[in-house]
Amino acid sequence: MTELFDLQQTRRTIYALGKNVSMSEAELSELIFNTIKETPTAFNAQGSRAIILFGKANETLWNDITATALKPLTPAENFPTWSEQASGMAQYATWLALAEKNVGASLQHYNPVIDEAVTAKWNIPSNWKLRAQMPFGSIENPADAKDYNTDASRFQTYTN
Repeated sequence: MTELFDLQQTRRTIYALGKNVSMSEAELSELIFNTIKETPTAFNAQGSRAIILFGKANETLWNDITATALKPLTPAENFPTWSEQASGMAQYATWLALAEKNVGASLQHYNPVIDEAVTAKWNIPSNWKLRAQMPFGSIENPADAKDYNTDASRFQTYTN
């Protein structure tokens, strides 16, 4: 089994989290920055942003803000958002799995423009939502170099 699939099989949401991480805040920040920086975006828009919270800032988010906001909600109200996130993760994981096997791919989003024709052509169930298309094949030319926005324009880190 490949390292990617090994990671996917061991990756689970961990709720019992402690503070005994062997990496420094700077190392963790760099890991997250670089991961997001290398994550593909449509038309290289680089729209993902991250705010990384450590220490009291992290505790404030989870113990004060989030706990208070979730009390009146039921999980069912959040399922559409979670479904969209899971779809994005599946797309990216598939892209990485193809890349690992030296198969090229691109992620496209022509919805809802093509939804009706695609649904009719392949008899897609009516309760499915088309979100992306991923053409794939042999790599005939290497990908173009990627330009990056500055880290300062995309990332912030807070401790307190």
